[in-house]
Amino acid sequence: MFGDRQPPAMFGCSSGTTGRAKLIPISARGLDFTAMVAGFYGSEQRDLLPISLGRSLSTFCAPRYRFTDSGIKIGSVMATAMQSPTATLLGTLPPEAMTIGDQEASKYVGLLFGLRDPNVERLDGSFASNMFTLLKFLEDHWQSLVRDLRRGRLDEKVNVTPEVREKLNGLLQPEPERASQLEAEFSKGFDNIMLRIFPKMSLVASNSSGSSMAVYKERCRPYLGDLTIHSPIYICTEGLLGMNIRHGRDRPGYVLVPSEAYLEFLPVDDQGVAAEGAQPVQANEVEVGKMYEIIITNVSGFYRYRLGDIVEVVGFFNQIPLVDFMFRWISLRFSVLYRDEGFIARLREKLLAPIISQCVAEALQTRDREIEQLRAQLSAAQNDVDSLEQYSRRNSLMITGLPESARESTDALVIDLAKAAGVTVTVADLDRSHRVGPPRRDRPRQIIAKFVAFNKRQELLEARTNLRAGRVQQHPILTQQVLANTYIAENLTKRNQLILFVARQLRRKGKLHSAWTNNCVIKVRTREGGPTTKINSLTGLRDVVGDDPDIRSALQQTGVAAAPAPGAGRAPIARVPEPAAARRPAEGDTAVTGNGQMLNVNFEKLSEQSFTSSLESAVRCWGGIKLLDFTTAESVLSRGEADGQPPHYLVFLETEGGIPTEKQKNMIDEKLCEQNYVYKSFRVKNAIGPMKVMSVIPGTFSKYRDQLISGSSTFLLQFKQPRVLRSEKQVQFFMEHRLEEKKQ
Repeated sequence: MFGDRQPPAMFGCSSGTTGRAKLIPISARGLDFTAMVAGFYGSEQRDLLPISLGRSLSTFCAPRYRFTDSGIKIGSVMATAMQSPTATLLGTLPPEAMTIGDQEASKYVGLLFGLRDPNVERLDGSFASNMFTLLKFLEDHWQSLVRDLRRGRLDEKVNVTPEVREKLNGLLQPEPERASQLEAEFSKGFDNIMLRIFPKMSLVASNSSGSSMAVYKERCRPYLGDLTIHSPIYICTEGLLGMNIRHGRDRPGYVLVPSEAYLEFLPVDDQGVAAEGAQPVQANEVEVGKMYEIIITNVSGFYRYRLGDIVEVVGFFNQIPLVDFMFRWISLRFSVLYRDEGFIARLREKLLAPIISQCVAEALQTRDREIEQLRAQLSAAQNDVDSLEQYSRRNSLMITGLPESARESTDALVIDLAKAAGVTVTVADLDRSHRVGPPRRDRPRQIIAKFVAFNKRQELLEARTNLRAGRVQQHPILTQQVLANTYIAENLTKRNQLILFVARQLRRKGKLHSAWTNNCVIKVRTREGGPTTKINSLTGLRDVVGDDPDIRSALQQTGVAAAPAPGAGRAPIARVPEPAAARRPAEGDTAVTGNGQMLNVNFEKLSEQSFTSSLESAVRCWGGIKLLDFTTAESVLSRGEADGQPPHYLVFLETEGGIPTEKQKNMIDEKLCEQNYVYKSFRVKNAIGPMKVMSVIPGTFSKYRDQLISGSSTFLLQFKQPRVLRSEKQVQFFMEHRLEEKKQ
């Protein structure tokens, strides 16, 4: 950043719905310019578009401001501009209502004062999502609003301060005739309601660009009828970027505003990704139909700052590009594109490289120490648990190969087997015996025999070699052939069975000379006559023979991440990369990047636009079911979703007119496969599992919005529903509001 020597006039708080909210420094000049947006927005739009000087209906919820330690204000820049004394001159909202900080109350008061005037010609809302929320609020609360108009007083349940209530009541007066008109229209339903209650209305001003707003625009349409939905300005916390001059068209065309920011354009593909080595172009070099990421240099000091906004050029106006906002690629870093490379090289070499390398090295060392401590604690706990279980099996033997028959007595089989080995065992010597597991068709189940005394168990174990020459006279089961294929072994825990199995595999490979058990302890030798080593873990076995595929496979099977073998698997310390212009930081760069409104469970990089298009295609096949809102997440963010299955998408839907069936939900996945080859290829390979689509209870998305706004500095009119959730907490909220859960 570059700026003058004056401190920031304020820090603008971005919406935070596409990642963590950023604090954008705003200079006094930049704040003054933004404060003129309301007037600019009104006068210039009226010159370019067929709009009269009639009043507009809008709402306003006073933002919450925070302050830095030095006293600089933190909050919404647009909210600050809208609190200007001139902002209410062209609207129905009185200045006395501008201090209301409760969202529900601000909507109620804004509608109440707007409904009084039948000559309203314009409906204002910041985003299509906010517009839909306002229209739905009107549908849900019209009876109370009509009652207040009829009596000329604000409902006592509306959450405003006594001072504000007194001022608002002083502005109201009984209007029974207008109340009766509204009541008659509302009672007929809400199709085309705006034109029925405001016959002179000609325009709805609400930003609806981008795939994230498309669903809201469609949900507003029944209320608005044939009214034009005009997306007036392209603005963000960093500054005013453009003004839509395409009145009456479905697709906006924002003419860039050069007086506040100098813009450059980085060519990107339809996923918002720039090719390696791509260079930004100037405004006169862009091409219609191509997509670019905006790079901004503005009056608040940003120098070649990558917004992450992806736009498509849709035309020109007096040689100035007309663009349409498509989606936002979220980047959690500042990116300066062109630099004094000599200065940057020296900065990297002398300052950044040593600091970053040292920080990374220290972080890795701390991480490794903590991991080793955790591994040691886990290993010790596993050994303790396994030792206790193994001790409980001390008096038991596992017998394999004895044929199985109906109504058999396993005690009798064990006694007869011992007799064949030359050992006398009586019923009194046995604690219990039984087959293990459910019956099998392919082979007899093993028998576990638990002895009362360890000595008798040991006597039979040591005599097991006698079975090859043994025989029980005239026994219907224990023939010579059966005894030759019967094995007696110590009853090891599953963990020790796996260790012994791997040890014997290594013996077959020649890496061990022998492997056996003695009193349930596994022992190995690497050479004939060599020392005996006790083995109590797979890593202990690896210490003896070195790294081996069988050991690695067994470690994965146990589900416990083991420490890497010496010299293997340790990630190198990242070095500071060389300067690279006009590209996103690649893997290994020191800058941290995020995927924002993009699903990416297996490097498929599915854009918000691609998913939304497939979702809309599926919804069109659902008959009377209408989509109210949706969001998505990656399965890794929901505990239990990733266990035992490929990574996949989680989709949360709020619908009206019914709940989609499983077949209808599956259409989303099918449509996405039809429309996106990359996703289909991953699905065919089962590298990505089928998406899990869940319906949520009505009002879930409104509750989520209110919860986010109430706990942050985000201004209500800034809020945009995130189409991709990025934290476990966010996903947990929607998982807890599933309709399926409520029915159980």
